[in-house]
Amino acid sequence: MTGTGRADGGEAILAACRSLGVDVIFSSPGSEWAPVWEALARQARDGAAGPRYLDLMHETLAVAMATGYGLVTGRPQLVLLHAGPGLLQGACGIHGALLAGVGMVVCSAESLTYGEGLAAGDGAVDPGSQWYRNLSMVGGPQAFAAPWTKWSSQVGDVGTLYGSVVRAAELAARGPAGPVYLNVPVEVLLAPWDPARADVRPVAAAGRRVSADDEVERAARRLLAAERPVLVTESVGRAPDGFAALVELAELLAIPVVEPQSAVCANFPRTSPLHRGGEAGPLVREADLVVLACCRAPWYPPSSRPAGAEVLVIDDVPQRPVMAYQVLGADQYLEGDVGPTLRALTAKAKALGVDEQRVAARRAQLAAPAPAPARRGARPPPPGPAAGPAPPARDWKRPRSRRRCASCSTRAPRSSTRRSPTAV
Repeated sequence: MTGTGRADGGEAILAACRSLGVDVIFSSPGSEWAPVWEALARQARDGAAGPRYLDLMHETLAVAMATGYGLVTGRPQLVLLHAGPGLLQGACGIHGALLAGVGMVVCSAESLTYGEGLAAGDGAVDPGSQWYRNLSMVGGPQAFAAPWTKWSSQVGDVGTLYGSVVRAAELAARGPAGPVYLNVPVEVLLAPWDPARADVRPVAAAGRRVSADDEVERAARRLLAAERPVLVTESVGRAPDGFAALVELAELLAIPVVEPQSAVCANFPRTSPLHRGGEAGPLVREADLVVLACCRAPWYPPSSRPAGAEVLVIDDVPQRPVMAYQVLGADQYLEGDVGPTLRALTAKAKALGVDEQRVAARRAQLAAPAPAPARRGARPPPPGPAAGPAPPARDWKRPRSRRRCASCSTRAPRSSTRRSPTAV
């Protein structure tokens, strides 16, 4: 609240939080956020609805908690950090949220006037000399936040602050979800704000997207025609209804499901006979159709796409802009919200008619438990008694002496040759 009793930028930020349904403000703050603290105090005094505030000891902790909360709720939360240094302290966590596809709005501040605005008269704001001496960043903090956020910008005036926070959160939530950054200068936070001019209202939920019916039909026909399909997924389970929708499709057509080492969540019941572990290689090599459902990096090296199989990609954002290089090798993309898209694909397959005999044969074959993956570096089992007598047991209490060089009494150096792990 300004000295005249009018609302300021702190109230604009809280109003945006209420419109967005933000539950928690995670903060490891600096002094620039005093207007937000005062707005929170008035919220508590008046018993008004609004976000909780968590004052945390480190920027990494604030970002990590916002990441976990966003993963569970699917809704971006607000993170308040201090100037450029605090933003850099949180950079590793913010980049992790970018790779994990977790939306959040990260804010910090700078000064635009460095005290020179005092010449404007009584209404001028003095940000403090520390912003001039130590906290200025060439190009602004939004410049160095850009490479490790989905979107990065600066708020130029208190009149656009409410709308900027709302837009930032909407950008963060839409695919590919990720952290966005707003530089909110001190002068903007302290300036008078008129809520009547901001069109404060609840923010509408994002619309749902499903591929066109003809595209869904093409994909369903591929599935129905496949003799040896396999489905690989990293993150279907994070999408609303994704887990259940994948189970329905896989059960309908008896499609084996693989969760590779890059999987980030539970995507399919591991107790199901259709779950074939975490190694896709053997199944993919034999497959005539590979379905990549929310799978960013199915082949390694990227050029090792199976030559004898078609590839159907089901994803809300198949090409991830945060990846410097990505190869999917798709024959068809089915894009849209994953849960509704999988449901539409299942319904279309039922409508076209499932070959029950083919599915029953595949289900019977998959009823056998998946072979346990061989442990890297493990010795192969001996072939049996013909392998010869076992070597004598070593006495571990008695140290083994090292061999001596034949030409002198010094010990020979250890061999520098290392055996290949595959030869062990």
